[in-house]
Amino acid sequence: MNKNIDIPLLDEDGAEVLGQASTNAPPIMSWSTKTIAAPPKDVMKAQIAITTICFIPFLIVLWNAQGNLSKSSETLIVMGVGMTMLSLYLIFLIARQKTIFNYIITSKGASVEYHTYYPDFANLFFKGIAIAVLLLFVSMTFYTGSLWFLVGPVAMALGAARFLLSWKNKILTEKTPSWRKYNFVSIDYKRLMIITHTTDPTIGFEFRFPSKEILEQYLLILKTLLNKDVIYTEKSWEWDLSLKSLG
Repeated sequence: MNKNIDIPLLDEDGAEVLGQASTNAPPIMSWSTKTIAAPPKDVMKAQIAITTICFIPFLIVLWNAQGNLSKSSETLIVMGVGMTMLSLYLIFLIARQKTIFNYIITSKGASVEYHTYYPDFANLFFKGIAIAVLLLFVSMTFYTGSLWFLVGPVAMALGAARFLLSWKNKILTEKTPSWRKYNFVSIDYKRLMIITHTTDPTIGFEFRFPSKEILEQYLLILKTLLNKDVIYTEKSWEWDLSLKSLG
């Protein structure tokens, strides 16, 4: 069963901020969106790292098979297919995992509920994939007689399988401080994000939007809620706050 977890609001120094926004005030605006939370650069780095790790055993076997490729071609094909399946599996499970955000805006502040996105059939589907991948690599280990399959890829697949077998999709909740505490606003039209900051323009509360129209609608409302001397800046948002520092 899903459970809401309230995460303490932290300032730039990591101290807990008291007096979070009240959720009792009537909502002015609300919306939901589904997106990859991490910045594009971090997603690309994760994809490269996963692919590299998965193909290290294949490259080792390929190096050792030099001069005898004709006899090892079948093994290399099986390994190549297996590593490709594993890398794609881990990329979509980890690097490109999407998150659902549900925002509520009031005159006192804002709150967001978020959870990792999984389709309704994901529980059985991912468990089936995890078991299939494990069986594939165990079979490949016996077939090739190479223990390299037990290093790296199978360990990663086993870790992913254990996670999926005990998976519970938790719903997390965070709240902003009162609107008057904010002094800066960053707007990223490319990623459809607005970030409100208190003092540090690299730390803030992230608002994500499904469309530019909703972003602009919220921006108009936001300007009526914040102080008149707030500074608005259009820029590319490159930081990954992991929804822990609300600035």
